[in-house]
Amino acid sequence: AVLRFRQHERPPAWVWAAVAVSGFTLSLSRSPGPVWVVVDLLVLVLLLSWHETGRRLRAQPKAAMITVLVLALGIVLNRIWEGLYGSHLRLTLSEVRALGRPSGTLVEALFDQQVRNFGWTETPMSPTLVRIWFALIILLAGVALVLGTRRERIVLIVTLVGGVAVTLGLQVVFQAGTGFGAQGRHVLPITVMVPLL
Repeated sequence: AVLRFRQHERPPAWVWAAVAVSGFTLSLSRSPGPVWVVVDLLVLVLLLSWHETGRRLRAQPKAAMITVLVLALGIVLNRIWEGLYGSHLRLTLSEVRALGRPSGTLVEALFDQQVRNFGWTETPMSPTLVRIWFALIILLAGVALVLGTRRERIVLIVTLVGGVAVTLGLQVVFQAGTGFGAQGRHVLPITVMVPLL
């Protein structure tokens, strides 16, 4: 929805609705849902520029206001739910430091889980297919870096580096806070932006 929004000088009503509904749903989907909504909106602003984003919002104030209110409602409802029923991680710097750096095997498993093995009940998939998937992502990113504008290249690189950093950061937070590692599905909302971009 964010990428479609970018394509229109004056986005049609269905694009505004898609941004609002998908952002609302994403906010409610997981504990860090609001973070993913903010990241998606930040990617949009980086792709368009602050000036162009503001101009589009001012050009359609009613649609912009409704969309912002729906997104804000999703974020508020997420925070209320998490406050009442969510887990409350209390991390100290010493706990995080004690974990050390995530191992290469762990990092590989986190990325592997984004293509297959979302849980123990999944249908087995060949590791070769996972390698092919990541080779295609690398090829697609390479083509995008060659054909994209300067701004698009920068956003793609920032998103790629940010996706890896968030993946590793969440692993540390989950491990230190719960004793269990993160899973690939926890970071899909940010890493899926790379092939989309």
